[in-house]
Amino acid sequence: MPIMQVDVAVADETGIYHLLDKQTICSYYEPECVIVDTNTLKTLPDKQLISGIAEIIKFSLVRDGIFLRWLKDNMETLLARGPNIMTYAIRRSCEIKADILSVDSQRGQIRDVLSLGRTFGHAIEITMEPREWLHGEALAVGIVMALDLAHRLDWIDDTVLIDAIVAMERAHLPTALPAYISKEILLQNLSLSNGGHPSLALPKGPAGNCVFTSSYDKEHFDAMLDFFCLGRRE
Repeated sequence: MPIMQVDVAVADETGIYHLLDKQTICSYYEPECVIVDTNTLKTLPDKQLISGIAEIIKFSLVRDGIFLRWLKDNMETLLARGPNIMTYAIRRSCEIKADILSVDSQRGQIRDVLSLGRTFGHAIEITMEPREWLHGEALAVGIVMALDLAHRLDWIDDTVLIDAIVAMERAHLPTALPAYISKEILLQNLSLSNGGHPSLALPKGPAGNCVFTSSYDKEHFDAMLDFFCLGRRE
């Protein structure tokens, strides 16, 4: 539900989830109105709420570094479902996504920055047993992997990486791969191109500046995978 309120609620896609692919049977149509009822979040298990917070953290990294620091500092109240805090976090996430979509109405590459963490997150999800992790939990690790790569490329400084990891940890989100996921398995599940590495949404510069690119050093990509698959483990 939190993911629906901050992500799917601001979209021009209408579709049917199918076992083969959740985006194959779909069309594009702007809704007349979207109603977000934050009271429904009171009925959610904590695990579902936490999964949605990963998406909120993603939006802060895509566009708004001040929002990232706010999330880090207010995470305890957000987890407690404080109404004013929750309303602001959802509204700001929706504003960020709507702003990006408004300048990319033709479905070009600008909106691809919204895929921050998803490439790795999806590869993690399809490696796991069904329902072992929720989508937001896999996304959280995918985001940390993308941030680690950006840090190795000197595209972001220590502050962005640390603030994001602290926000994740305060939200009780995972930030490392399970021990059984090997580099070989992860590579099999990644959509590799461009000489063996995928196009990725990566932060570049201060938090809130994200680009979608395949123009990065493959050696740094391999070093990041080694770090997460051989070193940094749950």
